Amino acid sequence: MQNKADMIGKPIEAPEIEEPTPLGAAVLAGIGVGLYKDVQDAYDKIYKPGKIYKPNPELTNKYPQWSKTFEEIYPSLKDLNTQLYSLLDRPELLYLLKKTISV
Repeated sequence: MQNKADMIGKPIEAPEIEEPTPLGAAVLAGIGVGLYKDVQDAYDKIYKPGKIYKPNPELTNKYPQWSKTFEEIYPSLKDLNTQLYSLLDRPELLYLLKKTISV
């Protein structure tokens, strides 16, 4: 989350709950059975503030240049990445690649 805040230059609040998807389903079910009158009512009753990630201005200012650099090198690396990914289907070659890189 910190990386996202740094990239967009805005604070990001992460929910306190680790798995918000089941909570969303439960909220919709609660609305369906009349426990909550609408989404806003459910939000008002169950919302708990989470951690707020504040952007690091120094990093936020660097992301545009980093992005430009990645955009420039991507075409050169695209085919190589495809070749490396294809090794995942051949464990023996992936093993040799890992062994070579670790030397």
